[in-house]
Amino acid sequence: MKIIKELEYNEKEKRISFTLYDKTWCNTEKYSGENLEDIKKLKKEIARNIILQQFEIKVNSTNGIELMYAFLKTAKEIREFLNKTFGKEVEEPVVLSDEIGNFRILLCGNYGEKTKEKAELFLKNVAAPKFWEYFSDENKSKATLSIFHNNINKYIKIAEIDENGYIKKIKWTRKNMAIDYKKAYVYHRFNSQFNFETSN
Repeated sequence: MKIIKELEYNEKEKRISFTLYDKTWCNTEKYSGENLEDIKKLKKEIARNIILQQFEIKVNSTNGIELMYAFLKTAKEIREFLNKTFGKEVEEPVVLSDEIGNFRILLCGNYGEKTKEKAELFLKNVAAPKFWEYFSDENKSKATLSIFHNNINKYIKIAEIDENGYIKKIKWTRKNMAIDYKKAYVYHRFNSQFNFETSN
């Protein structure tokens, strides 16, 4: 599986670029598109490969946070699609790959051609455009991550995370302190022991 990094997309300037790394971080492939046809093709391929977890995301950079945020929000759209398809509530899994795995099963045709076609259309017309919408969202909002410990609310001031999104070191404050919304959203998904609240 390739690791995707440094994804840049500018809709106004019609420009897209990204880099794929192998697991050794030695071999790299750089891609860019600066005409409408290339951009449409790359957008489709990038979104599909990220959504279906064919590209791996490392969240130890701002770009990685933005990629993971877009992926996580798109996964929620997929959960809603699965709810409608199966006619029952599908809970958020502990392992996110289970959810994407269920969606990939639909795409493989295990539930019939009609369901496969429906899943393909959803991926093309809903999930992929939503991914780009979430990725391109300006990160203007703030949110807090806190934990209640020894009758005290403690808020994350600064967090050091590993490349998979798990917090390694934390600096706390008792002051209600907000951090970037996308960062807080991603941290919370991989560290659910914290309380997540949006800030004005």
